[in-house]
Amino acid sequence: MPPKFMFNREQLIDASLNIIRRGGPQSLTARSLAGELGCSVKPIFGLFKNMEEVRLETIKAADRIYRRYIGAASHAEEKPYKAMGMAYIRFATEEKELFKLLFMRDRSAENINDDSGKDVTEAIVKLISKNTGLNEKTAYMLHLETWLYVHGIATMIATNYLEWDGEFVSNALTDCTLPWILRTWNRICGGSWSVSFTKITTAIRDSSFCMARTQWRTLRQHSASCWKDWTNLLF
Repeated sequence: MPPKFMFNREQLIDASLNIIRRGGPQSLTARSLAGELGCSVKPIFGLFKNMEEVRLETIKAADRIYRRYIGAASHAEEKPYKAMGMAYIRFATEEKELFKLLFMRDRSAENINDDSGKDVTEAIVKLISKNTGLNEKTAYMLHLETWLYVHGIATMIATNYLEWDGEFVSNALTDCTLPWILRTWNRICGGSWSVSFTKITTAIRDSSFCMARTQWRTLRQHSASCWKDWTNLLF
């Protein structure tokens, strides 16, 4: 007759998440888990083969929490792509240790091609492509370049180098996409945008982001309908 346990696998993983929230990913050990559950280590290994299996299941559980943040943002009525970037950074703010577990761990021994997050990336690329008319390859490059910036802000917050400031983060995400998008629009629309494009890129190069944003808004006010979907998606 199989042994009866005081807790099940799900409860054990919940305990693992709580340990990591308090002490970081490195704090999850058989001893700390047993202490959290109020038992010896024996019941743990009656439910899991070893601590590596516990760690992998804890990562999956943390990923489900992260996906709730991203999933809610993806259904935002306004600026869904920007909302997803904001949600990623908010996750790093509210769940710092789980963020580190998911996005700041050493992955040199892992097969990145098997990353379960690929489906999230594909959904984001399709969202950009649908709203902008860009092909998926170009939409992916926009997402990649933007997400490097998003991840940088999130990492600085998760490591307590920077504090969450919603207005600052919102403006920063708008600013980081300006050079890329303006290059794309200038190529699509031709020389008719060259004057405004030059003014904005000059302001960006001089780190005058407030000036760049002002030039951007002026250009947007005089733009044709082709700008509408971009601004609804991002700004």
